Amino acid sequence: MFPAHDKYWTDTVDFIKKHLGEGERLIAPVEFQEIFSGITYPYYYTPLGSFQWAIIHKGMMNKIDYDLLRQISKEFIPVFANEVFVVFSSNKKLPKVNPASPHIKSFRIKMGHRHYKALLKPIASISPLNQVRKLFRKTNLMLNQLEEIKEKRGMVYLGNNKALTRTIFGQKMYVDTRDLSLAPHILLDGYWEMWITKFFKRIICEGMIVVEVGANIGYYTLLIASQIGSRGRLYAFEANPEVFDILFCNINVNGFMDRTILVNKAAVDKSQKLKFHKCKRFHGSSSIIELNEEFLKRYRDEIETIEVDTVSLDEYFIDKDMKVDIIKMDAEGAEALIFKGMRNLLEKNLTVKIICEFAPRMIIATGIQPRQFLEEITDYGFKLRFINTDSNAVDITIDELMEIPHCDLYLSR
Repeated sequence: MFPAHDKYWTDTVDFIKKHLGEGERLIAPVEFQEIFSGITYPYYYTPLGSFQWAIIHKGMMNKIDYDLLRQISKEFIPVFANEVFVVFSSNKKLPKVNPASPHIKSFRIKMGHRHYKALLKPIASISPLNQVRKLFRKTNLMLNQLEEIKEKRGMVYLGNNKALTRTIFGQKMYVDTRDLSLAPHILLDGYWEMWITKFFKRIICEGMIVVEVGANIGYYTLLIASQIGSRGRLYAFEANPEVFDILFCNINVNGFMDRTILVNKAAVDKSQKLKFHKCKRFHGSSSIIELNEEFLKRYRDEIETIEVDTVSLDEYFIDKDMKVDIIKMDAEGAEALIFKGMRNLLEKNLTVKIICEFAPRMIIATGIQPRQFLEEITDYGFKLRFINTDSNAVDITIDELMEIPHCDLYLSR
């Protein structure tokens, strides 16, 4: 019997119902046959080519054929995940689940266990000693490579909640160790949002002029500055004064002050004074948008409200005669306001490319409807695409975007 009172099961059903196409079939636990009668088949049913959806119950993965799991992971994309399920689809137009999601990570850990068991099978039956030696050499090589990367990166705590480390791309970075959003990833992994990072490295070229709104402590700022070279120019806007101080240190310590102009203001639709809400724990969520109590309670965060200066990009660049190649925006919901304030810039730079965070709920908090924002973007002649976890820009419609809680858009004309 389908557990109709279990939120994880019902949320999964709701997602499938929204996106299930006519004539499409599913592989899923037998309980789903009650909801999707006639189109749901158990895990042992093959071939996979007859299906468009696979609902994987993470608690049942040890009972599912490993080759089937591997085929699903290879040929389908994960489009939904929660504590219990991961939903895979053959529809490549649907956005992938963020690979940093803990719900996807738990699936990958279980897949890793299954893969490890699959590796051990031949060891027990065919040339045991040689297989063990081969596996040991391969594992030892991987560990040595990881140690080399770790040694080259380095990490040192400086006191007063500050640490200095190095990204996997070689840039030195100061971080605030109290931050739970960006700092842990930079300190331990040496990178942030690898799918966006790879995409960025592909499109940033020497000599480009780039505008970055919401620079934070400078992870992408350093990446851009290292690739545009001394002939390029980067204008980086960051409103939070404490974060801006770390941003300055990071640009300075890497020797990029010759090509980087730092602006300690919030870019919106006009120049004024605005309230800015600083998050105590998750610094990356700080915004001109007031966070609701539900968010603060859920993430056990606190807010300090300050006043910051703002400027529109049109006002800032009014006396600067130059061609802008790329604009990157990650402003926690203020993206629609930024667009309003850069209309002249867009008219003067017809070939500009834009990478823009899109989070409908946060945009609504500014008093602007997300659909209206997307329609304005297309009215400017931009083609809507989102950056998937394979670091590719994939076409997407306004209706499809309205079903997504969050993604990063790539806009070009």
